[in-house]
Amino acid sequence: STSTTLPLLPAPVVDRASKRTLLTIAHEGSTNYAGHLMLGRDGFLYIGVGDSPNGATEKTAQNPESLLGKILRIDPAGATTTDPYAIPPGNPFASGGGAPQIWSLGVQNPLRFSFDRSNGNMWVADAGRAQFGEIDYLPVSAGAGDGANLGWPYTDGKEVGPATDQPPSSVVTPIGVTPNAGPDCPIIGGYVYRGSVTEMQGVYIYGDFCTGSVKGLLQRKGIVLDDKAIGPQLGSNSIVAFAEDNQGELYVVTAGGSVQRLVAA
Repeated sequence: STSTTLPLLPAPVVDRASKRTLLTIAHEGSTNYAGHLMLGRDGFLYIGVGDSPNGATEKTAQNPESLLGKILRIDPAGATTTDPYAIPPGNPFASGGGAPQIWSLGVQNPLRFSFDRSNGNMWVADAGRAQFGEIDYLPVSAGAGDGANLGWPYTDGKEVGPATDQPPSSVVTPIGVTPNAGPDCPIIGGYVYRGSVTEMQGVYIYGDFCTGSVKGLLQRKGIVLDDKAIGPQLGSNSIVAFAEDNQGELYVVTAGGSVQRLVAA
C-alpha cells in the first residue's frame, strides 16, 4: 500500500492594515440584528439586518430610508478611492426613492438566508422576535428578492402583525411558519441540497435552535409537498448555522463549536 503525506501549509497571516469599513449601521437597543453575510451568484454581497426594537410600532422595516429590517445588496468590488463599495444598478432604490443598498424589506430578524446553487432562487429564514419565525421562498422568476416585501410588521408569519393598517398587496406569503413560543425556535435557515445524496436533491434543509432538529422542506412551484424532521437530532440550543461546500454538500455548525457534515443515513 502507499501513503500520502500532506504538505505542511504556512500559518495564515492576517494583514490588519488591509481592514476597511464597508458600511456602518446605527445600533438601536440590545436585540438581535441578524448580521448574516452571503455572496450571491451575481458576485454581490448580501447583508441581513434585523429590525429596530421599536419596529412593531415605528414600522422601521417598511421605511425605505432605513437600513433596519432589510436585506441589503452592495458591490465591494466596485470600490473607488472615495467609496468603499458600489451600488448594483439593479437594486430597487438605486435610482432613488429609498436607501440604494436595500434589496428586500419588511423582515424582522433575517438570521440566515441562502441561494439555490442550481437556479439562484433565494431562501430567507426570518427568525422573528414576535410570535412566528418564517421561511420565505423568493424564486428567480419573481426577482429572487428584488424589492420583495416580506410583510413585517403588517404580517407576522401568516398572521396579522402588530401594525393594523392594510399591508401592501405585494407582500410575500411565507412558505413555512414556526411559532416562536413553542419548542421549535428560532428557525435556523439552511440551503437547498444539491449534493451527492439522490433522495435529498432539491430539498431545503434547515433546523431550529431550541430542539436542535434538522428538517427538510420539499416544494414545487411554491407549493409545499413535504416538511418534516429528517435527522439528526443535535440537542437543545445547538444549531446556529448551516454551510455548503463546492460540491453542494451541507454542514451543520453548532453552538458547541463543532462542524458536522450531513450524509445519507
